[in-house]
Amino acid sequence: MRFVDIEDETISLRRVLAAVSGARRLKLVILDACRSDPSRAPTQNRAINRGLAPIEPDEGNVLVAYAARAGTVANDGEPGGNSPYTRALLKHLGTPGLDIELALRKVRDDVLTATDDQQEPFTYGSLSGDELPLVQRIAALPSTSAGDQSPPTAAAPAVATPAETARLESTPDPSIAECDQLAASTFDSERPAGVPGVQLEKIDADKAVPACRQANAAKPNTARLEYELARAVGRLVGRVVDADLEEFTLFQSAAERGYIAAFVGLGDTYAYGEGVPKDLVQAASWYRRAAEAGDGLGMANLGDMYENGKGVPKDLGQAAFWYRKAADAGVGRVMTYLGDMYENGAGVSKDLGQAVSWYRKAADAGDALGMIFLGQDYELGRGVVKDLAKAEQLYRNAIAIGGDVKDLAQSDLEQLLQPENAAKK
Repeated sequence: MRFVDIEDETISLRRVLAAVSGARRLKLVILDACRSDPSRAPTQNRAINRGLAPIEPDEGNVLVAYAARAGTVANDGEPGGNSPYTRALLKHLGTPGLDIELALRKVRDDVLTATDDQQEPFTYGSLSGDELPLVQRIAALPSTSAGDQSPPTAAAPAVATPAETARLESTPDPSIAECDQLAASTFDSERPAGVPGVQLEKIDADKAVPACRQANAAKPNTARLEYELARAVGRLVGRVVDADLEEFTLFQSAAERGYIAAFVGLGDTYAYGEGVPKDLVQAASWYRRAAEAGDGLGMANLGDMYENGKGVPKDLGQAAFWYRKAADAGVGRVMTYLGDMYENGAGVSKDLGQAVSWYRKAADAGDALGMIFLGQDYELGRGVVKDLAKAEQLYRNAIAIGGDVKDLAQSDLEQLLQPENAAKK
């Protein structure tokens, strides 16, 4: 390309920044375009730097991520494949609950490792103090409350002992059985025998809410039914006015009666400001109560708070401790988080063998992200013998599960099936 063609053949970064200027919480631009200047010719006498020039955003809540620090160039990767930077982005940006700045730091670490410290990604700009994941944790309630309502602040309720809590027999009762089937949690150890439970994102609120209202009318002041109605009503947040306030009130009532699973639900409402002002300290406190009572999701969420310094001082050792307890309790997603901690030496000693082991356990437990990470290890021969057929099957399994990481699995599968890779299988 001739120097005079630059204006017609390239796009100004300032123009890209203008295109995202309307975003409120995060204006994010990612450039995997840090290459030598295409206009440079061997006979030119002008001094032209390699890579991109540094950028200092003019406003807050702007991040501009370069594949390589200003003035340096990025590795293209293998012909027909993704660059080291893009592969790291695909691995980390879709991780549920991972703050965007932490994700970009993980991307930096992966690229430095992949390029023998020859390429260092760099991020320019700054964000406000709140955590900002691109994808929310599966275990937590989505932050979808409607409007800017300011309900009265609720004090942390006193927790009754389990003996003071109303419990129901495991024998199906026609007046409440439908609520149990439609809204019980898979992680609620106190749900009736024979009730499989439903993942939060799969609750059909249009059916579950009326069924659980009927159950609460038939068995008033029953903690489990209040908890299940809260889960169902939570799926209406953003669709029905004051659904978030009702959700909070129901979780609070069930928690007051000592229902352990409700401790987690109440922590979620504080964590995301649903029906009550956002309060990460209160959220961490309720997660801790649940965790210390043996609740797997409480352990997982408390580990997340420690990993990201939300409501508690950041402590990766404590994060790994609670993730391990949650994994032992059967929470599949935290098995993946543990694997990632071992892979990167975060809070634990770096150990690729342990990383692969935890990814495998997560995949066996049905966690799609664990399947993807294990598939990536088989694709790259990282900690395991390279096996593209196994990688393909794991990606396909993750796609079949769907959910928040389906697009990541689809992207990895498409890359694996490129002709140059397919020939190696």
